[in-house]
Amino acid sequence: MHPEICDALLETDKAREWLTYMEQQGLFVTSHLDHGQRFYTCLPVVRSLFLEQFRQSDPERFYALHWRAARLWQDRKNYEQAMYHALEAQAYELAGEILFTYARLQLQQGQIDGIMRWLNALPASLLEQHPQLLTIRAHVLLEEGQHREALSLLERALTLLSGVEYTPASSKKATFLAEIYLLRSKALFQEGEYTQALQLCQQVLLHLPEHEDELRAAAEMRLGICACLQGDVATGITYLQQALRTWSHQPSLNLAIAVHSALANTYYLVNKLDLAEHHLLCAISYCEQARNIRGIINNRILQGLILGRRGALTEAEAVLQQALVMARAAPGYHRGEAYALGNLGSLALVQGHSRQALAYCQEALVLACQYGNRSLCNSIYSTMALAYLFLGDQTSARHFVEAIRVGERSSAQGGYEWSWSRLTAGLVYLYQGCYEQAYTSLAETVALLRKADLRQEQLLATLRLAACQLARQHVGEAVELLEEVGRLLEEGETDKLLVLGEIERLAELRTLIEREPELAHLRTLLAIEKAPEQNASATQGGVTGGSVEEPGARLKILAFGEPMVLVDDQPIKNWRRMSAMELFFFLLNSDQPLSREQVIAALWPEDCEQVDKAFHMALYYLRKALGKTCVVFSVDGYSLNLATCYGGSIWYDVKEFQGRWSEARQALARGEEENAQQALLRMVELYRGDYGRPFYSDWCRQRRDELRTAYLEALCQLAQIAWNHQDMEACMYYWRKALAVDNCMEEAHYGIMLCYMAQGKRSAALRQYQLCKKILQQELCVEPGSLLQELYRRLSSTAESAQMRQMAPGKLSGFSGFLQSQAGDNTDKVSIHRTPAQAERKMEREWREEEQYAPKRGKGQ
Repeated sequence: MHPEICDALLETDKAREWLTYMEQQGLFVTSHLDHGQRFYTCLPVVRSLFLEQFRQSDPERFYALHWRAARLWQDRKNYEQAMYHALEAQAYELAGEILFTYARLQLQQGQIDGIMRWLNALPASLLEQHPQLLTIRAHVLLEEGQHREALSLLERALTLLSGVEYTPASSKKATFLAEIYLLRSKALFQEGEYTQALQLCQQVLLHLPEHEDELRAAAEMRLGICACLQGDVATGITYLQQALRTWSHQPSLNLAIAVHSALANTYYLVNKLDLAEHHLLCAISYCEQARNIRGIINNRILQGLILGRRGALTEAEAVLQQALVMARAAPGYHRGEAYALGNLGSLALVQGHSRQALAYCQEALVLACQYGNRSLCNSIYSTMALAYLFLGDQTSARHFVEAIRVGERSSAQGGYEWSWSRLTAGLVYLYQGCYEQAYTSLAETVALLRKADLRQEQLLATLRLAACQLARQHVGEAVELLEEVGRLLEEGETDKLLVLGEIERLAELRTLIEREPELAHLRTLLAIEKAPEQNASATQGGVTGGSVEEPGARLKILAFGEPMVLVDDQPIKNWRRMSAMELFFFLLNSDQPLSREQVIAALWPEDCEQVDKAFHMALYYLRKALGKTCVVFSVDGYSLNLATCYGGSIWYDVKEFQGRWSEARQALARGEEENAQQALLRMVELYRGDYGRPFYSDWCRQRRDELRTAYLEALCQLAQIAWNHQDMEACMYYWRKALAVDNCMEEAHYGIMLCYMAQGKRSAALRQYQLCKKILQQELCVEPGSLLQELYRRLSSTAESAQMRQMAPGKLSGFSGFLQSQAGDNTDKVSIHRTPAQAERKMEREWREEEQYAPKRGKGQ
């Protein structure tokens, strides 16, 4: 009890005296100090008894005092107390008036739980007949992502406003109408109907009284966001900046947060990250002033996205995880939780963790469908489609692509959501070998994005279209598209990470970039080594592998990279189930029949009630795809007999790869370097990626490791041959290709250092060692081996770097010793190099000569 309030309520000046007396007499009243003021409290049980007795003995005065208390607390802006007394007085109209003011303050702070508590305390009949209360409830529903229910309430509010029940002054009515239209535009925006939302905001600006700056700024903000998502970023930024300028006085914190957040998000989309961070910091500052927890969570998520785009993936993940924890702790903020989870899924996909991405997105989708908007759902569908695609399930990937909804096709073309839907669809078609469908999707996307400001989306679309044209054997057009990528890259440094990641997935593009003279500028921008001339004859095929296949074979089987089976040069698309394709490669990998139990144990290791059905369905679709007689069942088990349908016209890339490896080893043993080189080049050409890349069962891991090891051995041998011919460019090219597969391969780092030394690039060799040391520490928590450390020590103590530049390219031979020392007693490893002891003795002699003739340097030189 506050003595001042008691005096005002009872129209007396003795409240403090009476309260002090009751406390002294022990009449169930106690006092305490709060910020220098003394307050009094009555024992709750006694207070309840007194109130109930008062209510029964003098109900009229009871309600009158509560009504007066509500007004007193309202004047002092203590709306919680005001609402309590108004409801106790059963003054519901007054309660509605107080709630309308109270709700605006709570919404500004992102606090909606208190609003809902008081709304639920009001009679339903009052809510149904009070348009202002309906708009408050719509506000709350929109904060929770319940846009359909909000639209229904707003329609009811408009009906009431136009009827007899509610007839305010014309200017007040115009303002209230504008507020309802803005809420409707927000609901339509959440549904993804951006054109309708934009049109409503334009109507608001036409009819809004000039003095209503805050509503005008809110309309301009919504116009800006809609324009940006439709691809018209320049217009969107103009509206958003106009919203900032509209305020003639201090804006509400809620609106300031919204506009700065929208600008930060827009600049993020167009990759102007410095501007994005500026407005993000402004938004976070306003959030902290308003104690708006939801706003802080939303902007932390955007902060994580910006960090991710800058390449700081670890920091980005930490910030997004922090946002997720905050969202889960915030009462009822499921939409924020969905946003955090969805973006963690996207980040995991960028990091190559497709399974983790899928786990995040599955959790996010449940929340997004209930509490999110269409844009969020579409983003999650897109991430899930790509995650399934990279995990080898093309059927599920296609399903999630088809789940993406883009409204108002004519107006949405070129917009952000439309672009991502077409980009995702194009990549799925590309992986499936549906090149005409991929071309249709991607060509239209590229054409429209060239007119928009969404550069990252344009880069991805252009890269994927280039891969598509390469697969369609339109190499010239693919080169032109990659030249366009180079021009776009000049405008944004951070885009290089995006492009390199995409090229990693579309390996054929990297091969083309490495070899084409017209793409020298792009190679420089991406720091990609040019392919040596001796490898220039390698194929520039498309996604199917180009001329990697044997031309005359009816059945062509590609197991490297993305598995593919072609019959008469047409890829099989009707596998229906990924398990059918995996069953084919599993049987193909075995040199003897396999029992049903062996197949099930390999492909369905987890307990499954319908495993028998899954096995027979996979078998059925395999026979349907290749021919019934191709899968043979005998007393020993299941096996393949492809000759029954295709005779001897069968080509298998793994079989040829192993054959060429055998040829190379025999040629090396005979000292026939040129023949060995040709076989090794063919091996490198055949290796389009790890064996059975989308298969995660244990059965293929051993074979995958064996083939990867053979591929790395081929690269090592090619590097040594190039070294023997004093071709440093080719030598480093092959070592870098090896590091792209295994960045912890010490002999590759060693070889590159020697190449730099042979070229007189001492500082580059030192940097290569530091890079190797950093990678080994991060990946394996170990230091470089003794030979690498010794080479670094000698490099660090070299007296005169000019001496290095004068050295002949062939002078520093000796990394063969490193290679063989790593092999130990492996007698199967064939080499044309010197023995380790010879190489190391020669290198030691060279270093002694170099140190003997190098001029001494004094301090300060």
